[in-house]
Amino acid sequence: AQAVLNYFASKGISRSRFTVSGLGSAYPITSNNTEEGRARNRRVVILRIN
Repeated sequence: AQAVLNYFASKGISRSRFTVSGLGSAYPITSNNTEEGRARNRRVVILRIN
C-alpha cells in the first residue's frame, strides 16, 4: 500500500488525500498456506470517496 501511495505522490497527488492501512493478515481473501494464496493476499484496494 505504501508503494502505491508513493506512486500517486510521484504523479503530483497530495499524500494528504490518502489513508494507508495494512490489513492483509487480518482480512485474507484466501489461505496463506501456499505461495499462490500469499500472492493473492498481497493486494491494494483503492476506494474513491467523493
